[in-house]
Amino acid sequence: MKIATSLLALTLSGSAFAGTEAGLIVGFDSMKADLNGETSDSETGMMFGLRGGTELSDGVVLDAQFLRHSASTSEGGVTASATQMVVGIGARYYIGDGSLKPFAAGHANYHLGANASLSGNGSSLDSEVPGSSGMGADVGGGAQFAISDSLYAEGLAYYSLQFSGDIKYNTLAFGAGFGAKF
Repeated sequence: MKIATSLLALTLSGSAFAGTEAGLIVGFDSMKADLNGETSDSETGMMFGLRGGTELSDGVVLDAQFLRHSASTSEGGVTASATQMVVGIGARYYIGDGSLKPFAAGHANYHLGANASLSGNGSSLDSEVPGSSGMGADVGGGAQFAISDSLYAEGLAYYSLQFSGDIKYNTLAFGAGFGAKF
């Protein structure tokens, strides 16, 4: 009986973690390709992401993210574009405990192979970019704004750097997001 009561009390008391959060991020980015030290011009595009995490201790959240970076440029009726998915795990550190919480974040990432496309004059070409996958990291920060006890909005910026691969895509991104805490 004591074991059953203890298990019930532990179950009803909630998780050992302070809380879980999940959110959606959208914004703009600037991508630059690096091929053996030769860098391309920065091209701009849209960024989209999903993230979620769980608070481990006061202000420290272990989180995971899935990001999609994209960039395109047009010249002479031809549009060139590139997209790359990034999957990472890292942490956020929230400063303070009010309705406005600034944060710093960092992640270890895996950059999946990029895709490139050319279109114009009624034709198009899509291709994977060989050698464009590899390990990387990002650092950034922002602020989370409490909408209610369980909903939030946030603004953030980060720089994502790819360390390995023949073609490395480095990205500066600015975004806004919203999410929920459970």
